[in-house]
Amino acid sequence: MPLELEQTTLIRKRKAPAKIRKVTAAKAASSVNYLIVMKPHSVLIVSLLGLFSLVADPKPSEVSPPTDEVVKVSDVNELEVTTTEPDPCASPVATAMAEMEKTSRELLLATKAPLQDRQAILAMAGEYEVTFDFQETIALTSTYELKKPYSADAKELVEVIVDDGNRIILQHLLCMNDGETVIKHWKQEWRYEDPTLYEYVDVQTWKLRELSEDERRGTWTQKVAQVDDSPRYESYGRWANHRNVSSWESDLTQRPLPRREYTKRKDYTVMMARNRHTITPNAWTHEQDNFKQISHDEGSPVLCREVGFNAYIRTDEHNFETARSYWSETKAFWSAVSDTWDQHLDAHDGFVLKKTVETRPAYKHLFYMAKKSREEGGKHLQEQLAKADAIIGRFFEASGS
Repeated sequence: MPLELEQTTLIRKRKAPAKIRKVTAAKAASSVNYLIVMKPHSVLIVSLLGLFSLVADPKPSEVSPPTDEVVKVSDVNELEVTTTEPDPCASPVATAMAEMEKTSRELLLATKAPLQDRQAILAMAGEYEVTFDFQETIALTSTYELKKPYSADAKELVEVIVDDGNRIILQHLLCMNDGETVIKHWKQEWRYEDPTLYEYVDVQTWKLRELSEDERRGTWTQKVAQVDDSPRYESYGRWANHRNVSSWESDLTQRPLPRREYTKRKDYTVMMARNRHTITPNAWTHEQDNFKQISHDEGSPVLCREVGFNAYIRTDEHNFETARSYWSETKAFWSAVSDTWDQHLDAHDGFVLKKTVETRPAYKHLFYMAKKSREEGGKHLQEQLAKADAIIGRFFEASGS
């Protein structure tokens, strides 16, 4: 697939009623539809359609949050959310749905994050055909030779596994062999006005960074985890919502080598990257502006610039039931593993992650435990989780850097 998707394919105009608009939360999050009745001229909700490119390149802290076309905290009091109370004689299913609707209404009213931002993040859930394209475009040292472009494709299921209003977690599941083989892929965690994040500051080394009030005002952090839920990189930025366009761009972020080059390249140790997520009618895109830097040392030269373009195109032509079954059978294990990683992160302002313990990387340890837990039908889940907790702790070393 070319590095640019045709706009005629991705852009479509759509009218919405002036007074009543239907906001649909992600199916995996709640399966509940909200009817939001707007008081005249109080709020404008813009459809999440179209392809967007930022013309400026400022840091998030230098951009003023949008002053219109976004539902703000002050607008919440002007929303009248209609729900259907259960009939006393209704079936258990109807009663459960009414309770879910009530819970979702309370979540909406308690959420500080702008509604349109949340819609954009939740819109990344679904079933996709994915293309990954990376091309080195500019050599920045006299002796560097540009490497061949990298292209790959895949099928992925993206599930909303947590939605607490101001925090949303999306889990990617990679599907191969006509959907029969499933691999837990990367995970993205979004937090609104997060006061801290972890920066990649040296080889296998992360350090806690506090964001100022100006930096975090109106911004979302995006924490990206490896396949085993260990930390990879984290940055922050604002969702820009204008007309039919929603796009998020990160600050410039230091990252470890990408998976596609981790075992192949020894000539650089850190990637300086800026990410951009854009929501379109039938897809979402992930653009990357990458600079491959030899080391973290001050003054270390940059070898080249690389452009990345990943397109997640919605599809209904593949069966993702095996992926859903895998997640249903392992989510208790992976949820506890994720909590364990977070507990260790919270205990360290700075840390180093060992590459291996007992000659194996973390993902091999944890994938084996997840497989055992699944084969046993969860009967010995606590035993596997105790082993996971012990092995994860051994990967951490405190660091004051």
